[in-house]
Amino acid sequence: MYFPKLLVLSCCAPCSCAAIKKLADDGIDATVLFYNPNIYPSAEYEKRRDEQKRACEHFKIPFIELPYEPEATDTDNWALTHGYVAITPTRIDVTDYETLKSFEF
Repeated sequence: MYFPKLLVLSCCAPCSCAAIKKLADDGIDATVLFYNPNIYPSAEYEKRRDEQKRACEHFKIPFIELPYEPEATDTDNWALTHGYVAITPTRIDVTDYETLKSFEF
């Protein structure tokens, strides 16, 4: 079965380790993209980033990090620190169910 290259968005290793292991075990051509400007303080961001990078190295999955921009004005962190309310959807289902049916698990 053909699988295209896969980009996995992750904000920390505990959330993605099982998925990364499965992708590596199955030989899926995947890359992990680490990004989350809402992580604060920067020491916490660095801890999560470093653990994610370590997990990727362990499973031999490429790792990409986008810039850490906690002051970006389109983040929950910025809104909360500037006296606004941040409303983040807790459930958005963007699953491509038609494609999912073609996968064999």
